Amino acid sequence: MKINFNKNIIKYLNIIPFNKNYFGEIIDNNYISYDGEKGILYKYKENIRIFIYSCQENSYKGIVYKHNIEYISFIDTIIKNNKEYDLIRTIKNQDFYIKNNKIVFMETKINSNLINKKEKAITYNYNFITFDIECYLEKNSKELNFVPYACQRYAKDDNKFYIVNDFKN
Repeated sequence: MKINFNKNIIKYLNIIPFNKNYFGEIIDNNYISYDGEKGILYKYKENIRIFIYSCQENSYKGIVYKHNIEYISFIDTIIKNNKEYDLIRTIKNQDFYIKNNKIVFMETKINSNLINKKEKAITYNYNFITFDIECYLEKNSKELNFVPYACQRYAKDDNKFYIVNDFKN
């Protein structure tokens, strides 16, 4: 059983130490997860277990169990000889860059579609009408009011111009 992923990912970081040496007491060196992965199971706190597997030279994967339920999974990548950060922790679509057990910055990966170039229209559509209203700003008012004084309709073959002087209709 898995707990649904919460958007507030920072709370997950508080439960996982940033240093592999602080994962806690080793419970089982040959633990096999529900998915059949082999690794090391640590007891971090009374109700929290951390399972580390797929250990490579510069990376490993981990699963945190809280009350024996899978709480969150993560991937740690160890970066050597970098002044800005020494660990990248990936949880879902977010990367946390960590230096001296502090988060330096974080980055969210967003899946989006690229902008595609579209074909230009071969035929043009000239069947449209526009309507223009000319206004002036009323001077004798405490409020700013725009008063129309002329209107014009533009169509393909028919243009009409109107002077507005009867404001009652």
